[in-house]
Amino acid sequence: MDETDDLSGAAGFGSGQGGEGGELPALPDWLAARLQRVLQGLLGRGGTGMPEGGPGGDPVVPPGVPIPGGLIPEWEIKRIRDAILKDIVGGIFLPEAGISIVGVELTQAIQFFNFDKLSSGAGTDNSVPLVAGKDLLVRVFVASTFGIGAAADTVNGRIVVGGKTLQSLNGPIAPLPSSQLRRSQLNHSLNFRVPAALCHGNRTIKISVFDARPRNPYIDVYGPSKPKLARASRNVVASFQDVPPIRLRGFLVNYTGGGLNIAAPTGNAFIDTVMRFLPMFPTHGYDFGPCEVMSWSDDMSIASGNKNSGWDSLINNLLTTRSASSIRAVSIGLLPPNLAGTLGSSQRGIGNWGVAISAQDDTRALSHEIGHAFGMLHLNDGMAAGPYDTAYPTYATFPFASIGEFGVNVQRMTLFNPNTTRDFMSYFDATDVPFPAATWISPYFYRDLMDTVIVNDGTGDLVLKVVLIVKILSFRMHRDGRVELLPSYTVEVPAPDDHRPRSEVMIDVRGADGEVIRSHRCHAPNPYQDPDGPWLDYHEVLPWSDDVTALTFVRHGKELDTHEVDRHKPRVQLAPLHRAERDGDDLARVEWNLEDGDAQSHALVRYSNDDGRTWTALASGIADGRYLSRLHDLPGGERCRFEVIVSSGLASTSVRTEAFAVPVKPPKAHLVSPRDGERFAQGAPVHFAGGGYSPDHGMCDAADAVWTSSLQGVLGTGAQLIRDDLLPGRHRITLTVADDARGEASASVTIRIVERGEGEGHCAD
Repeated sequence: MDETDDLSGAAGFGSGQGGEGGELPALPDWLAARLQRVLQGLLGRGGTGMPEGGPGGDPVVPPGVPIPGGLIPEWEIKRIRDAILKDIVGGIFLPEAGISIVGVELTQAIQFFNFDKLSSGAGTDNSVPLVAGKDLLVRVFVASTFGIGAAADTVNGRIVVGGKTLQSLNGPIAPLPSSQLRRSQLNHSLNFRVPAALCHGNRTIKISVFDARPRNPYIDVYGPSKPKLARASRNVVASFQDVPPIRLRGFLVNYTGGGLNIAAPTGNAFIDTVMRFLPMFPTHGYDFGPCEVMSWSDDMSIASGNKNSGWDSLINNLLTTRSASSIRAVSIGLLPPNLAGTLGSSQRGIGNWGVAISAQDDTRALSHEIGHAFGMLHLNDGMAAGPYDTAYPTYATFPFASIGEFGVNVQRMTLFNPNTTRDFMSYFDATDVPFPAATWISPYFYRDLMDTVIVNDGTGDLVLKVVLIVKILSFRMHRDGRVELLPSYTVEVPAPDDHRPRSEVMIDVRGADGEVIRSHRCHAPNPYQDPDGPWLDYHEVLPWSDDVTALTFVRHGKELDTHEVDRHKPRVQLAPLHRAERDGDDLARVEWNLEDGDAQSHALVRYSNDDGRTWTALASGIADGRYLSRLHDLPGGERCRFEVIVSSGLASTSVRTEAFAVPVKPPKAHLVSPRDGERFAQGAPVHFAGGGYSPDHGMCDAADAVWTSSLQGVLGTGAQLIRDDLLPGRHRITLTVADDARGEASASVTIRIVERGEGEGHCAD
């Protein structure tokens, strides 16, 4: 016989030949010889190299179809051997070689799952809650099982969710024994991405995995045209929790300090920057409020906590503006790209409760600052400044500040290993990168952020419905006890329920006779400032009335400084509102004159589109008596007004414009990703991000955002979508959003999908 006829070698029959990949071990010589004779007799040798009939007399091959050289695939020989062996040892149970689902992980960013005993084990498997409306990754771990029969070389699968059948992202893959499967390898599991539109309520996920071996056209000892391939299935239930979107307001900074004039980022750049780290956060999206362009000239090259630092003054400005608004949101101060590098500053961001500041595209810094905006503290990693979160867990034997579990960016299918990845509230991975490289979010902060967003409806703090007259008070307490008042204003707003940590500083509010009518415990200062430094900045909202005559500042029970309320309020003359059209923009200039009062007076400007029932603060700390507003970015109405509040010390005066009309804006389509002209390799995931927005109506419902391709028609709906099945060629991608009047708005880009090998080096990753 030639080497193809030596069936003992091909089938592993001979003595001393061990089994491999879950097959039977070597057989005794007497049994191997017997099987050899039976197998040769069954196969025979004829003109076609095959007998004319299979089991039950069924034809094995179509008549007249030769098998070149009489070759029989090795895996078929193994299957024939195993069938014969079952007949010989009849009555003894020998399981078929097969596959088994040994674990199913459900993750949207981070998840407890100790399948391979190499994770933290700090929580029950799949116990991190799932967020409704957010893409879900289902990782199905498939193991090869011991038994007779040809083991599966590759496996593939599909899942059914909400009546939709979804194919695996990476199949077919090679199954391994359960002991060799690892979470650290994305291709050790069959991976399925469940679109956000299907992630609601309780969903049963029906999982089917199967031997991906192609059907052999020549021989089938188990029956004609019906190969017996291994299969396995399992059902799991995913429960999704409703989490509100995070409400954001953008303040786009035109930097004019140091003789520079660096243009402010655009609104689309703002959306693009914050969308990049959305896969890490426990929410399905953002709800964007009006954006304002603001000029800023204070020195940003000086680090926070040092004299005349522009970081400290900017965060105080945004804290004041935020507190003076009726509708709360997290205020984002977006600086021009790489401003810190341009100025030679080591500081790239700053954040405090409700406010986050960083540069365009510096997603690593901005995600960290948004953590501060929701009350998260630094981790004591040896680099970050205090105060620290002392409750952060130590996850197994991983380094301190490790994320503790395997994280995944479901959009980009990037895996984060707890051995090398630290939590985003540490100072690791501090480089300016568009996507975090060595940081991600831990289960600890994922749950913390989720709970906080739910409690405060994504705004950064709770707001009571009772409208009060309050003093928005900012002050700087020096080490020697001297208190310096920063721009502060008396306004009417819904009172906030401020749940920041408390400090050792108190304010005694004094009445007409100098008696203390109430005391106010101040909250923790800006966490970036050195508690032992020359000063600390505080921001408080105090109930206010005309009975207040003075504020006394107390630290550790000791009175340090007192500021009296000037009974002579500033007198302000408001000029007529001036409106103009410029480059399609509806501009309004508000001007005022200070008739008498302190030369150091400053002003806060607010806007209302409902005749003063609610207010949006646009800017604070204005010293030159004028403000230019882009009405195109503000909600419209028939009775709109501006309010100017001028303060001198603790005394304030407010004046309002006459009512005027501003057009109501229909939604516009904002297409953030992909970018025009991008190229992608065939089969690579393409991330679609965007939506409809109007200053009057906010973000459109996700279901009203429809994505279409000029080559493939409708691709899907939602603010985010991922497709990895786009056909090669040039696609005109269009995002269409519906408005309340049944109209539509759209935006389009052109991308190209290139076949594998066709200039892949130039494709987006």
